Amino acid sequence: MQANITFTVTGWDEKTEADFGGGRKITRVLATFQYSGALEGQGELEYLMAYGADGKGRYSGLERVNGTLKGQTGTFVVEHHGTFDAASVKNHWLIVEHTGTSALENLQGSANIVLIGHGPYEMNLHYTL
Repeated sequence: MQANITFTVTGWDEKTEADFGGGRKITRVLATFQYSGALEGQGELEYLMAYGADGKGRYSGLERVNGTLKGQTGTFVVEHHGTFDAASVKNHWLIVEHTGTSALENLQGSANIVLIGHGPYEMNLHYTL
């Protein structure tokens, strides 16, 4: 199945964990998201981000989503990982198996997303229940 979802970043708190000089660093981010469309709900996420001297980098994180996906309500965990530069963020969004609750207990799925600008953003989730 497919679900067309819109999301916005509603909170972003980034703190440097280690600074190696010249723009190289590791940061920790606490972020919140608001979802609409086929998924109505909120997410809370923690990222670890690694920046290179050129400003490009990689990140990974886990997000707890609480919401309703096409009429089915529950919570689930999403693994995020990807790359970023000054122009865009490329994100792979993977629902962690066996983390769903209530009507979303058997939820599995993923999406590949390219983020440009400050949102709102669109994604097409491929999933099974």
